[in-house]
Amino acid sequence: MQPIMMRRFPIVVATTIATSFPALPADMAVKSRPVAYSTAYDWTGFYAGVNAGGAWGAYDPRTSATVSSVFAVSPFNGAGAQKISPAAFSAGEQTGYNWQVGQFVLGIEAGLDYLHLNGTANSGAVPSMHNPATQFVISSYAHSDWLFTLRPRAGVAVNEWLFYLTGGLALTNIKGDLLVTGTARRKNGLASIGSESASIDQDKLGYAVGAGVEWGVSDRLSLKAEYLYASFGRVVASQTSSNFALQQFTQSEALSAALVRLGLNYRFGDTTPWSGTNAVTEKAAGTFSNLELEAGTRAWFSSGRVGAPQPLFDRKGTRLMSRLIFSGLDGASGETFARIDHTNGFFAKGFLGAGGITNGSLNDEDFLSTTRGYSNTLSSAKGHIGYGVVDIGYSMLRTLTAKLGPFVGYNYYAEDINTYGCRQLAHSGLCADDSTSFLGIAQDGHYDAVRIGLNSQFVLADRLKLTSEAAYLPWINFIGQDDHNARQLLLPEEASKGTGMMLESILGYDVSHAWSVGIGARYWAYNMKNGSTTFNNLSLASRFVDVPPTRTTSERYGVFVQSSYKWGDAVPAASSTIPVKAQAAAMNWTSIYVGGHLGGGVSRDSWSDPFGLTLTGTGGTNAAGFGDTIRATGPVGGLQIGANRQIGNWVIGLEGSLSATDLRGENTCFSGLGGINCQHVTDAIGTLTGRLGWAWDQSLIYAKAGGAWAHSTYNLLGNTGALSLGIGSASSTRSGWVAGAGLEYALTNGWTTFVEYDHLGFDAATIAWPTVAVINAQTISVGQSVDLFKLGVNYKFDWAKSGDAAR
Repeated sequence: MQPIMMRRFPIVVATTIATSFPALPADMAVKSRPVAYSTAYDWTGFYAGVNAGGAWGAYDPRTSATVSSVFAVSPFNGAGAQKISPAAFSAGEQTGYNWQVGQFVLGIEAGLDYLHLNGTANSGAVPSMHNPATQFVISSYAHSDWLFTLRPRAGVAVNEWLFYLTGGLALTNIKGDLLVTGTARRKNGLASIGSESASIDQDKLGYAVGAGVEWGVSDRLSLKAEYLYASFGRVVASQTSSNFALQQFTQSEALSAALVRLGLNYRFGDTTPWSGTNAVTEKAAGTFSNLELEAGTRAWFSSGRVGAPQPLFDRKGTRLMSRLIFSGLDGASGETFARIDHTNGFFAKGFLGAGGITNGSLNDEDFLSTTRGYSNTLSSAKGHIGYGVVDIGYSMLRTLTAKLGPFVGYNYYAEDINTYGCRQLAHSGLCADDSTSFLGIAQDGHYDAVRIGLNSQFVLADRLKLTSEAAYLPWINFIGQDDHNARQLLLPEEASKGTGMMLESILGYDVSHAWSVGIGARYWAYNMKNGSTTFNNLSLASRFVDVPPTRTTSERYGVFVQSSYKWGDAVPAASSTIPVKAQAAAMNWTSIYVGGHLGGGVSRDSWSDPFGLTLTGTGGTNAAGFGDTIRATGPVGGLQIGANRQIGNWVIGLEGSLSATDLRGENTCFSGLGGINCQHVTDAIGTLTGRLGWAWDQSLIYAKAGGAWAHSTYNLLGNTGALSLGIGSASSTRSGWVAGAGLEYALTNGWTTFVEYDHLGFDAATIAWPTVAVINAQTISVGQSVDLFKLGVNYKFDWAKSGDAAR
């Protein structure tokens, strides 16, 4: 059962700031009163805000034994005293109340922060005192995703500056796994002599102390810098599995963390407008008059898939050996976001988030030998995610109600997945059919990526705004590690060549001029085209290092809710020299247009499989029916040209588009033969469609349908640890159909921006691989469907005057 706080924190994330906003009507009423300025800054009142910064954790895992007949206790206990020191970011929100009496300020503050304090430690081989061929490995895993604090504050105010101390209660959830595994050398190789596991999943109360300084930028807005130290007592782990006869272990973890963060607060209720007495503050006030700042918080409910390795080859890269597919990785996370726009058109934006993966599964496939045949095992999974984005861009097209511009930026995405138990689905003998809580495989990794994208915002109706963005990831670096604990095997992973995409769309509603709420959806995909996995076997009897090639993939997608608050106005004044395009009146859509688009897609293949089960070399069977589907993801970008004719509010049109794509994926096919690797890459998609839409003001909502074609390459690797069927590649250009819908908005009489979703379907096509005789002797057909999301811009050749609807 999930801890109560963990189950509730996504809701708290979405509502903490929102619950403070009913005070806004009073806030707005103040603005209409006669202005009486004060030179004394007043800190009294309720406030709410957001923060972001860094977090440095220190776990203290301990595994010990008092008496043992198989190992020396003192060296074992020494190896079990471990350190885990993760460094990560933090983000969150806070709300509180201040009382000011003279120069003294007293207050109370509650805060919820999202963390990604995750790490591991490993003892390496601990030899037995009785038998040099016997060894033990002690492993520790520790995780914490959130931190809640309730703290009094006491400080001294010096004009618009507040210097304060703070301290109080802290609450977090500590998760951990502590493992002991033993192996011994036998004549026929290594054999397990036992394993033990214990786990921690506990909400833990502790304390937090710190200090900070806060600067009043205006009578309502303040910036702060704060240091906070939190400490929690030791938590004893509960044993979850053990087959060490008559051997007892004591296992525990403790956590302390230091946070350094910047924050932004907004005060509610009646305040006295204030004129700064400090030259720095006066200059800042002038700077803020040219800025629009929006900050808020989100709760993201997501799912995901990971292939790591996807797949793993032999050291020469010519044979398929293994594949790990993590799927159904459902999770929840909280995040803080902000965007700053300047009147000159430049903007900066970003977000930080972290959370947990509450459930999922792992399919572990092996293709190792003719005697063992095709193997597929199933384990349960849970874990943690952390992520961040920072972008800078320029709004090239702006009106009073819309803006469109490109950006460049950086993305960090980390995922840590632990899997438990082992149930055999195909073959037999590799694991027992049970549901143990032993952490068999742990997969940790993170991506660093460059983002190049397009962002658009436009008002659909009174108070209703649509924000969309598409980002292409042209360069990605991946670093990870795969731990096979039962085998005492560590597998560091790395890759530096890959592509991906990040898509997002938000429908927002302005509750007031400053406060808005929204709901959105996003999709992320990462594809590493090459990489390597290092085999580091900790067993003393068979220690070796091997570096075979591999590939890695990851997806995360879901919906989120958000609440945000906005200060300032980045729309240039009439006297400004910054150009703002004239807003189109009731748009006349009759025209020929050309444009471009950026986005991403997901392709799903279904391969026919004529092969039933076959026998292995020892009389076992290769089970049929596994795999035979491929999910391919990647970026999309291209051009479109079309023509519209408007009749009243109706708009009919014709459009052709051509997109370069990099939709790639792979999976196991033909498991009845023993399993081979099938890869599908779609590199081009074209469509020719009719469009029918309804126009109002500057907006056009439309549906489209027509014909589609796609060019794809299908690659087979029929060589595995058990098979030598050969290698084949085939290309195919196929035709099909497309149906979709979109929303287009007129920024000016000539420029428009649009968001669009398309679904493409293709009939099954027969594919031949002459160089893979066993496969080519059968009729293999592949069916394909594709889902595309596009964000784009069009230039309309204005043959009719705006506002004159075609008749």
